[in-house]
Amino acid sequence: QGETREIVNSMFEAIRTLDAEKWDTLKEYHGPHIEGHNRAMRKLREQRLTLRRLVSKNNNAQADVMDLDVYELLMETVGKLSKTMWDKAS
Repeated sequence: QGETREIVNSMFEAIRTLDAEKWDTLKEYHGPHIEGHNRAMRKLREQRLTLRRLVSKNNNAQADVMDLDVYELLMETVGKLSKTMWDKAS
C-alpha cells in the first residue's frame, strides 16, 4: 500500500508540472482531506452538536474558546477518520 501511494504521488507530481494551478485546485477540492471534511459535515448535520460539546470532546474544556483553532477542533472531533488496516499495520 505504501508503494502504491508513492507511485500515485509521483504520477500526480508529473502531471502537476503541466498546469500546477489546475491540479492544485483539483487536489484542494478532491484531495485526501475531503473524506474527513465530509465526515465532519455529516456528523455536525446529524448530531447538531453545540460548541460546548465539541470543546469537551477534544479535552479542551479549560481552554479559552476564543483562542481555539476551529478547523483543528472540527477535524480532531467530528472529522477524525477511523484507522484503516494499512494505518494499523504501520
